[in-house]
Amino acid sequence: MAGCLSLTLLMGVVMFSVVGLEVSGNSEGDALSALRRSLSDPDKVLQSWDPNLVNPCTWFHITCNQDNRVTRLDLGNSNLSGHLVPELGKLEHLQYLELYKNNIQGTIPVELGNLKSLISLDLYDNNISGVVPPSLGKLKSLVFLRLNDNQLTGPIPRELSGISSLKVVDVSKNNLCGTIPTSGPFEHIPLSNLFAALSYGVASMAMVFINKAVLMQYAYSMTLLTFQQGVTTLLIHCGRVMGYTKAKGINFATAKKLILVSLFYNANVAFALASLKGVNIPMYIAIKRLTPLAVLVAGFFSGKGRPSTQVTLSVILTAAGVVVAALGDFSFDLVGYSMALTSVFFQTMYLVLVEKSGAEDGLSSIEIMFYNSFLSLPFLLFLIIVTGEFPNSLTVLFAKSTLSFSVIVILSLVMGIVLNYTMFLCTIVNSALTTTIVGVLKGVGSTTLGFFMLGGVEVHALNVTGLAINTAGGVWYSYAKYQQKKNKPPKLISDVESHGR
Repeated sequence: MAGCLSLTLLMGVVMFSVVGLEVSGNSEGDALSALRRSLSDPDKVLQSWDPNLVNPCTWFHITCNQDNRVTRLDLGNSNLSGHLVPELGKLEHLQYLELYKNNIQGTIPVELGNLKSLISLDLYDNNISGVVPPSLGKLKSLVFLRLNDNQLTGPIPRELSGISSLKVVDVSKNNLCGTIPTSGPFEHIPLSNLFAALSYGVASMAMVFINKAVLMQYAYSMTLLTFQQGVTTLLIHCGRVMGYTKAKGINFATAKKLILVSLFYNANVAFALASLKGVNIPMYIAIKRLTPLAVLVAGFFSGKGRPSTQVTLSVILTAAGVVVAALGDFSFDLVGYSMALTSVFFQTMYLVLVEKSGAEDGLSSIEIMFYNSFLSLPFLLFLIIVTGEFPNSLTVLFAKSTLSFSVIVILSLVMGIVLNYTMFLCTIVNSALTTTIVGVLKGVGSTTLGFFMLGGVEVHALNVTGLAINTAGGVWYSYAKYQQKKNKPPKLISDVESHGR
């Protein structure tokens, strides 16, 4: 009798232990199943999420550690809709919560503050409303917080300033109010969106003049571009290794999709640099403003919808300004004009290809920049060898050892880094209106300064009139596009034309 009782007790203990382990092991699966039930999944990306399996580590879009605990949830750009669930707070080992570029609504659960291991919280480009929960201040391992392009209201919680690990905070394009915290990780974040955008505008404008100054003394534009792209690749790689950027390493499948996009992008930059050797800066800017017209023409032949009347008239006015200005350009350089127009063609092809292929979907601006620069290096190295620039370009570079030339070349490389940084900063904090204003001011400022700097422009009535017409068309186009964007409902995929800025 005693033996039977002992056996019964032993079996009870074993059964209790097994049940206990099953409940513990399945808690993460239960939390993810609750999320699945709350989401609409028309593309069936969650089809593998079988609630009958104890271990969710076999599900697609889930990554686990060696202890079979969930560490990543990758559902960005998956065409999901619905709302987040408080059960997500039970994923105590979760490090990456990626739900960007969907159509998720509702509020951010306060229970997300329980995710003590979380490194990255990416909920941007959704329709999430409500406030930013102060409980997120408990995420002491958080490095990246991206909540931009939602419908959030209220202030930025002061509790976030206590997260010393936080490197990137993006809450732009919401309906937030109140003041921005100025301590902790917010201490070095520019408080003015206008300052961030203007810093990009100034860097971008300065880069045109610096490249022009270099090319007036050093004709090897492809070699210059190779150096600039190499520096950009190295900068982003070092930033990734040191943890200053979330950009991932090279992925073969992604690189394969982006090869053609990268070639068009770099062909645009290469021909633009080559054109600066023979075209004055005001005319260069005027010709580059033809890109929207070329995009509209390409869209028309590919069956895209007809643009608004304001957009159509503004690009026609811009093109007319180029023609009038060219008639009055006494320094007319056929090769330079051809290079600039070829640059417009490649920029148009780049924009159209990105829009049609969606090759850059789900990538951050830093990752796109990294792939563009990295993938361009073999192509550019091949070109400088085939065209004969190498090794002559290096020989000339070392021969021109004057202090002034060395300073300009180093400044060109440094400004490439500054331009990349300010562009990333501007992407994080600026508004559509600020971008529009800065784009207009940058073009007007560059055109005005170009009349007097680096060879200047021989003033002629036709030339000045044409550039004025072209600039007016650019201002009108920017205003028309801003109005068009403001009157449209929020989109899940950003306007492809933003890549051409």
